[in-house]
Amino acid sequence: MIIRGRVIDTSGLGIPGALVHDGRNGITANDDGTFEFESTEQFISAVMVGFEEVQKPAAPHIEFMLIESDNSMLNAVEIIAFKAKANPIVTTSVIILLLMLLYQFL
Repeated sequence: MIIRGRVIDTSGLGIPGALVHDGRNGITANDDGTFEFESTEQFISAVMVGFEEVQKPAAPHIEFMLIESDNSMLNAVEIIAFKAKANPIVTTSVIILLLMLLYQFL
């Protein structure tokens, strides 16, 4: 099934670079938070650094609203690798963001 949708914050703004995945395949959201990928899995998740992960049943259209994490300290970074078609500019932005966050805690 082709799954399309958008990842937004609580104010309705798109979250660029959010990871949308099914546990096997994934893609990063575009500049406006939209995404599209193919999946055969039953559940789809969206996650971004600084936000709580959200999981929903797979459907042709999904809108994820991510809520900012209430954790004041970053205790761990989870790196998930997928062989997926991704926007190289957004992917590079996510990598830079992760490196900046790690640098703050070293």
